[in-house]
Amino acid sequence: MRPCWRTWAPRMDDLPGGRVRTLGRAERVEGMDPGGDVRVRTRTRRMVAAMVAWGSGGVAPAEAAPVEVVEEARETVSDDAWTRTVLSSRFGGETVQATVWVYRPESVSRGAALGFTGWNRDPREFIAQTDVASLADQHRVPVAIVSMGPSIYEPVLTEQAQPDRRWCGPECTVGGGTFVAEAIVPWLVARDGPLSLLFGASTGARGAVAVPQAFPGLVGGIPPLCGMSGAWDLDALDPSTGEYRVHAQILGERTEHADGWAAVDPVRHADRLRGQRVLLIHGQDDAVVPWSRAAGFAESLEAAGARVDLWTVPGGGHDAAVWKAGARACFGTAMALRAGEVVRRELVLDVERLLGEGAPAPGTLEGDVHVALSDEALEGATVGLAVVDLHTGRMVLAQNADRPMNPASVQKVITSVVVLSHRDASDTLSTTVWRTGPLEDGVVDGALVLQGGGDPGLVLERMWKLALDVRNAGVKTVKGGLVIDHGPVGPPAPVPGWPKGTEEPESPPYAAPVSGLSANYNAFALEIGPGPEEGAPLDVRLEWPVPHLEVVNEAVTQGPRARRRVTLERVTKGTREVVRVTGGMAVDAEPFRDYLGVGDPGRYAASLFQTLFTALGGSIQGPTVVGPVPGDAKVVTRFASLPIGALLSLQNKWSSNPIAEHLLRSTAARVLDDGSAEGAVRLVHDTLTARGIDLDKAVLFNGSGLTVSGRMTPAQVAEVLRVGLTDPRIASDLEASLSIWGVDGTARRPGRDDDNAGTIRVKTGTVSGVKALAGVVGCPRTRGFVFALLVNDVRRSWDVPRVWSPFLQAIQAHCPGE
Repeated sequence: MRPCWRTWAPRMDDLPGGRVRTLGRAERVEGMDPGGDVRVRTRTRRMVAAMVAWGSGGVAPAEAAPVEVVEEARETVSDDAWTRTVLSSRFGGETVQATVWVYRPESVSRGAALGFTGWNRDPREFIAQTDVASLADQHRVPVAIVSMGPSIYEPVLTEQAQPDRRWCGPECTVGGGTFVAEAIVPWLVARDGPLSLLFGASTGARGAVAVPQAFPGLVGGIPPLCGMSGAWDLDALDPSTGEYRVHAQILGERTEHADGWAAVDPVRHADRLRGQRVLLIHGQDDAVVPWSRAAGFAESLEAAGARVDLWTVPGGGHDAAVWKAGARACFGTAMALRAGEVVRRELVLDVERLLGEGAPAPGTLEGDVHVALSDEALEGATVGLAVVDLHTGRMVLAQNADRPMNPASVQKVITSVVVLSHRDASDTLSTTVWRTGPLEDGVVDGALVLQGGGDPGLVLERMWKLALDVRNAGVKTVKGGLVIDHGPVGPPAPVPGWPKGTEEPESPPYAAPVSGLSANYNAFALEIGPGPEEGAPLDVRLEWPVPHLEVVNEAVTQGPRARRRVTLERVTKGTREVVRVTGGMAVDAEPFRDYLGVGDPGRYAASLFQTLFTALGGSIQGPTVVGPVPGDAKVVTRFASLPIGALLSLQNKWSSNPIAEHLLRSTAARVLDDGSAEGAVRLVHDTLTARGIDLDKAVLFNGSGLTVSGRMTPAQVAEVLRVGLTDPRIASDLEASLSIWGVDGTARRPGRDDDNAGTIRVKTGTVSGVKALAGVVGCPRTRGFVFALLVNDVRRSWDVPRVWSPFLQAIQAHCPGE
């Protein structure tokens, strides 16, 4: 069963029909009228016998002495009277203590709520932010709050805990989650009866989940368990440093202590919450613990048999506003479920008051864009937006504009501005052919050297023209073989920032390595069709056979209408590459074409050149090796690439990773004398900084955006576009390189039926979990707007492009003077 996804709408009247469903296994209600009720059927289960024994003064576990109250003091927190209680117990031969803040309403029903604060957060701050005293009064339930420090992760789920690691708040030294389960919980139950709610925020949410996972019988009857923005935060980031926090301090580095990390991973222990009702609440724009972590945890718990509901707060971050809204939902839901009462829709829809702001007014730029971005396709995603008036330079609309986000292939726009800042659009890149010996009667008594200049556009027909130029230069026979000189861009190397490298078996062409000498965008095509009869091998052919590539065909023709299951794998075998084809397809199926990236672009290019040169009547004898151009070599021919402007157009309209990587590195080689990946990134920083663009928070790896770890803010992307499109030296070439909305490139299909097709130029971007769009919106009377829309943590990426058209139309509808 899929978890119940629930979105909190800004106003009750704005809730789309059919978007609210009941929790877990309760009755489903679709399309209710605003103000209606969701009636939840549930049974109130009691604590297990051991828990009841502890709560009634029974014997505590052998390893822990009975809990002692060291001191109690009444203090005022947020205008409410709280009791500051210090608990003490014996663990492992030593006394440990914890400070617990307790609030008891004047009128109390049986049961209590236990809450955990965030990372070393003072409980008094958490109490003030969440207004839990008012919730306690409203629901007549005592509340206990405990500070959640580092070692909540320590002895909770693993016996590998380090004894010197402590769960420590501002005033305590406590022995981890075991102390919670074996000291704090029994003490609270003895005072107020079985727990009605276990909840926490941020790291405290992780603690609220960890304790019942470690001791499922102890808290198995709580309806529900509630975590706000952190129930699964193994990869939570410290926004001040950008580094993983919490676990690296407690467990050590992941690579060195993989077992410890696995032991505290709540997903690994999801079965311990079978039958448990779990409520997860998460801000849609949480930059510390991404919404996708909550979604993944919800699905894992549901698959393990828990009853899960995930509520998303649009626009909510990792902050007090979400804590306050979440606490209200936690308490109201838990108390209603405990009593089998009604859960009112207003419980989760009154976000306008809780978050302090409502939806923007319709008819305004902000309001119309808000409507466009309220599509279900963006539910749960992190949305960053910056819209800038090209005429005034003023940012007219922003949402998370200064949040670092993955721009995906929108990064190619940045590369375009950098390249055009140093090169004219008419510039070309040269591939040079040298000879190392004398040329007499068409015979070279030596080798030919192919020296790459970073040209990414040496496709088959242009490589044929290069071979023809060599042939027309009088070369018929080469005795000394071929030499590959990769030139200033250097030898083959993976695209930096792409974690899978270049030797992954599926070898996708978009992730082919970068090399100074390349061909066919460092990819090759296979033509695949059925054999003549069932049981025969498939018909598998290279589009252009070359000695560097060997095809091993193990795929078989199958019966009529059989499903096509053809797998391609490429592996390196010495200096050659082997493509293994397995699986099969129906005898009556249509042939198809598939592409793979090469592992060694230089050798592939040399092999293709040799094949074409031979087809033109030439002959190359001897091996192919890698080496530099000798000092006494003579030029046979220089072959110019397409103009830089034409290459940028191919790059941006069709989102070509190889073109972006080659252009940026070749430009870095020319400007900085460093064609490496590091040199390319340094060129981006130097160029944009010199243009007055602040790259604070930006994390760059390459020129194509092929990475899951790259980061730029929407404001930075929009500013780069603004700078480029207002610079008369590069503006026309930059704009011409972008896809015309609804007309060509990657923007042709989503915008083909739009009224504004042809008036907007864009660059799209896609990588796992990311969809992005940036460009310029034309206006009749002014220069229009530039924009950057970055969407991260996407669950259904195929649905997102339907948002682009209404978003762009909303912007264009508010052109000045319209």
